[in-house]
Amino acid sequence: MKLSDETIDKLIAFSYTEKLRLFRNATFHYQKEPISPKIVQFLGTEEEASEKWINALYTEFGRYFKANSFEIPVELMKEIEGKGYQEMTSLVQKYFVKNAK
Repeated sequence: MKLSDETIDKLIAFSYTEKLRLFRNATFHYQKEPISPKIVQFLGTEEEASEKWINALYTEFGRYFKANSFEIPVELMKEIEGKGYQEMTSLVQKYFVKNAK
């Protein structure tokens, strides 16, 4: 997908992006140290303000997807409620194929 947004692109250009990748890896993959340096490196100091950066990135992704998404029709929401993601995917595809006239 070739998605682009000037504000998000600027935020992603910060050095925090690589630190966030390492933080994610340290969180989801076994590390010998209970508190991995990868986690500490991302959290950094108050001056580095990684929490402000991640909050800004989160907010901008929310703005972007809200502006570039469509509302799910009420009847489709009722049909997919409580379903697993695979069944939801199938129902959504069928809905849009059926209504693509």
